[in-house]
Amino acid sequence: MGSHKLKLSTSLPVPLILVSLFLLLSPTTPHCEGESLHGSFEAPEGWISVGRSAWVGELGRHGTRALEGSSTETAMVWKSQALEDTDWSQAQVLEGWLEVDEGEAWLEVEILEGDSQKPLAKWSTPKVHEGEGWRYVAVETGAIPTLKNGVASATDSCCQTAEVRFGVKGKARLDDANLFPFSPKIVANGDFQASLDRKGRIPMWSEETVKDLFEGTSSGKMMVPFQLLPYEVSKTPDKALVLSPSTEWHAVSSINYPVLPWTDRFSIKAEFQCLGGITDPPYTLKGNRELQKFFSNLPVNPADTVPAGQIITVWSDDYAQNVIRVDKGEIERTPAVSMLPGWQRTITSGPLTPPEGATCLRAVLVAHRTAPKDQPGGLVYFDNVDIRTLPPLEKKVKVWINQVGYETKGPKSAVIATNFFPADSTTGTLRIVAEDGALLFETDFASSGRMRGQNNADWGWWFWRADFTDLESEGVCLAKATIGGIEGQSHAFEIGKDLLFRELANLMVDFFFVQRCGYEVPGWHAACHLDDAKLPDGTHRDLTGGWHSAGDYNKIQWEYGDGGVVYSLLNLAERNPGFFAAKDRDSDGLPDIQDEARWGAQYLAKVQNPETGGFLGHIEQGPDRKTWMNWVAPEKTTDNLVGTADDPIVRPEPGSSPLALSGWLRVAKVLEGRGIENSFRDHARRLLEMYKRESPDGGAGPLVLLSVLDLYALERDSDALDYARKTAEALLSQAHPSGQLKGGYDDSGDIPAAALATFALRLPEDPLTPKIRETLEDHLAPFVSRPDNPFGISRQKEGPEGYYFDPTSALGVNYLIACRAWSALLLHRLLKDPRALVYATDHLDFILGKNPYDLCMLEGAGSFNPPRYHHRYIKIPGHETGAVPGAIPNGFVRDVGGHDRPGFDLSTKGREYPSYRTSEPWLVHNVFFTLALAEMP
Repeated sequence: MGSHKLKLSTSLPVPLILVSLFLLLSPTTPHCEGESLHGSFEAPEGWISVGRSAWVGELGRHGTRALEGSSTETAMVWKSQALEDTDWSQAQVLEGWLEVDEGEAWLEVEILEGDSQKPLAKWSTPKVHEGEGWRYVAVETGAIPTLKNGVASATDSCCQTAEVRFGVKGKARLDDANLFPFSPKIVANGDFQASLDRKGRIPMWSEETVKDLFEGTSSGKMMVPFQLLPYEVSKTPDKALVLSPSTEWHAVSSINYPVLPWTDRFSIKAEFQCLGGITDPPYTLKGNRELQKFFSNLPVNPADTVPAGQIITVWSDDYAQNVIRVDKGEIERTPAVSMLPGWQRTITSGPLTPPEGATCLRAVLVAHRTAPKDQPGGLVYFDNVDIRTLPPLEKKVKVWINQVGYETKGPKSAVIATNFFPADSTTGTLRIVAEDGALLFETDFASSGRMRGQNNADWGWWFWRADFTDLESEGVCLAKATIGGIEGQSHAFEIGKDLLFRELANLMVDFFFVQRCGYEVPGWHAACHLDDAKLPDGTHRDLTGGWHSAGDYNKIQWEYGDGGVVYSLLNLAERNPGFFAAKDRDSDGLPDIQDEARWGAQYLAKVQNPETGGFLGHIEQGPDRKTWMNWVAPEKTTDNLVGTADDPIVRPEPGSSPLALSGWLRVAKVLEGRGIENSFRDHARRLLEMYKRESPDGGAGPLVLLSVLDLYALERDSDALDYARKTAEALLSQAHPSGQLKGGYDDSGDIPAAALATFALRLPEDPLTPKIRETLEDHLAPFVSRPDNPFGISRQKEGPEGYYFDPTSALGVNYLIACRAWSALLLHRLLKDPRALVYATDHLDFILGKNPYDLCMLEGAGSFNPPRYHHRYIKIPGHETGAVPGAIPNGFVRDVGGHDRPGFDLSTKGREYPSYRTSEPWLVHNVFFTLALAEMP
């Protein structure tokens, strides 16, 4: 709905006016995202002074501006100008941030009858008191019918106005005020503006599959022409869904949407229009004259021959579309058409409470034919379909923590979510209790407000963050949070010294071992892909070994692939060598973690290009996509015989693995210490020479810097030190004017910062180190301040057009989350800035369970893991869920409607495997997580 431009006005003298907001669909939506309150107060719009007040600078919570008011008595000091476009037929939420210097302050919203301005309803937030700092407040309004002159009206869409008011007794400031619908947008393409796909299908809509919803048969046409709106109303006619029933009824359904956890009540609404005497809509009419002529030529139909419309809600279980219950709305029709029509009625289904076991719902739009068989069946137009979450019957408090646990001396926090905001308080209480119920720690916490992604996609809950860093009692604990008299409880977790390393390090090693290619992994698979691989020139080269890159069996030669695995394992091994000493599954004298690094180093030597020193291309496990995409156990992908038609192939594009340089050198050192001959140092030298040829001035990048630092540490090679300095200087020269480094994911500087921090840690006396420290100190502040949410996670892309999850929902980004944790941990080691440690801990916590799905995304750790994985290992008997110990799946993407809030495929039925977008393991996630684990203090 549109918002009006409102000017700030005041009764104060002019000198005091210093101060006296997965799928690429159309941005137009029917869903009201809230009428603008201009509540950032950075521009003087939308508010009227009604007391002793000012528009103040340099005192805002965000930005610089805020509203300020003072009064010795209880009084309203500011009010918004009249809000005329808000849809009060659905619940709204008023929110804002208040800071009180003296006394108390609050917000309220009052609805007024349109013509008489008679008060209809009023709601107020809890009060904030002095000394509490900036404090979030909110109040949820009720839904009221649209009224005109005190009578419910179905034809007038907005017959009320409203005012938002800022009240004080004392002195206070208001910032970041907002009014928005309780229900976030859920339906994708509910306005039917998205272009048809290449096959002429309507995105997110299809023929309803349940054919016994009514007696008779279901058939007809569905189309998306323009709406039949006068051009004065819609200068560019919008599109709508049109159903033309050829038999008794015809139905089209949305995709299945998840039953969202923050409510237990839903409704579905749509606008509709029924036309008789016609079977095909006008597609090409231009202007009102042609529209008028078209309708004047239509026969006047008796009311009982005009088709009728209906909305049905279908509840199903676990994405398998096993129908649990069907809720049918009323069958309705609009009047027979004899004039130019507009949208004349809203049709609804609900309020509805989900049946037990339902995890999905879908909207079904039905056209019922009433005309005789020898007459046209007519048309039913549907538009602006909206699934709404209604205020819940049951209040909920969720408590999300790192399900593995927390370091004794490290940061500790819980995120709490509520589906309500308390009426009389702005705080809650967190209690940490031992297994026997003994109270270990207690603290109060305030709300962090709502979370919103790109295009204001609301995450549905009120969020709160509670810190319990001061608790250092070791053992198994529970977190209990109480808000508004409602209590929630977390999964059990542990507090202990070196906890994450102790609990997760061996899982990292096990994951890579089970992912081995060309090797019999006991209990998992036989030796596989023994025919790796055919080169682009048709000859064969022994390229067996390495690791299956993900849930498929391809082997990807790229920066964070096999070379990254070797590097990360060696970093982890060197952190605490004694911890791994007893783990030696093949009894060869090498701990498993070093064995795994050696396995990778051997494979990398095979795929090194002897001519350039670089790497051959990716290996695809079969001559075509059909072969390597086949869902079979790994040893059955090909016949494992060299020279046959199904031989795996090497892609012609060269690979890249700069961390292999470090891996070869360090594995060589391990083997030489045990008297084992090897040629890994020669391989490393050839790779370094390639980088020097290609980037003589040190522009080879941060991963090469990491490897060259290891070369210098091992061999004290002055040429290596010189090249490391050149590479570091090249990275420093690319910093933003603000000091933040460039490069890495989303140009955040994460990987360059990790490499430069490693330089300074390894070479504290080097002449370049002071400059590196200074740059990293400048980089740290903007880097760790990017998260502005209670989870403490950074967006995938920052800036005005930024987002948490990529609009394409290509795949989740646990690799990015773990990478940023690794970078921040290295910054903390160097700079000892506690902000970096909090940032890193929050990012690891998010992977390990402190997220809106209460999901620990590391298999075999925590209390709740994904129920199954997108992995071809599901074809191995006994491993039908594809759960590899230590596996980290891709992670969250946008929800199923393409909105920028987290979605994850938790299905256990339906397709044989879940979506790769969320549920496929990938080496790279584990590489960065292992690197972060190695740097934990």
